[in-house]
Amino acid sequence: MSASIGRIDTLLYVASRFLARSSGGRARLLKYRIVAQPVPAARLTPPRRGQSIVVTEGTPEQARSTPFGRPAAAIEHRLKHGARYIVARKDDRLLGFQWFTLHDYPEDEVRCRFELRAEDRCAWDFDIYVRPEARMQPVFTKLWDTANGIFRDQGIEYSLSRINVFNQASMQAHARLGAETIGWAAFLVAGTVQLSIFPTRPWLHLSFADGQAPAMQVSLIARRRKAITQFSVRTARAR
Repeated sequence: MSASIGRIDTLLYVASRFLARSSGGRARLLKYRIVAQPVPAARLTPPRRGQSIVVTEGTPEQARSTPFGRPAAAIEHRLKHGARYIVARKDDRLLGFQWFTLHDYPEDEVRCRFELRAEDRCAWDFDIYVRPEARMQPVFTKLWDTANGIFRDQGIEYSLSRINVFNQASMQAHARLGAETIGWAAFLVAGTVQLSIFPTRPWLHLSFADGQAPAMQVSLIARRRKAITQFSVRTARAR
């Protein structure tokens, strides 16, 4: 793992495992990478692949009876804050799903509000899952094709998400779709106390209750990062 995630993140991984074990699960250390993935103009799945896989958007009522394998409280949290989801099925059997939102989203794993400005044309995606027995099928790309179609209809240019730095499979899957890291956020949680660390404002944030979540302006960060990248490319070409 050290070669794939870097020395600092490897040390954080070891620290997080030690902290979880020594505290009996009462304390946690998490670090997210914030990534921006462009919404492509073309489909990812070849036309003749996965024709028997049907991807549709579900309703809030259907979400409560869909076997996501997530706590009921987490599903209610998502629906309360306007999150939407799509599901992939084959012969009425659930193969995978993907959640997303076009609005600010308060994370349900830690206290943090990820903010999206309408003018930045960004969406927020999270909890993409494909059943192990279906991972040799084009379920992942079929989900993204449907999500990207929704994003294009709404004028969305980038989909943002947070990925646990210790989840290399997810990092690699997003990288294959063109995702780039635009920032990070780290959280040290002990009981009801949470210390949040960011590379931009608010930098450090200490909270003691759910109503004290810090906010991270992820779409603004993405736009600034993309503007800097584009400027760097133009400058290099001019030279």
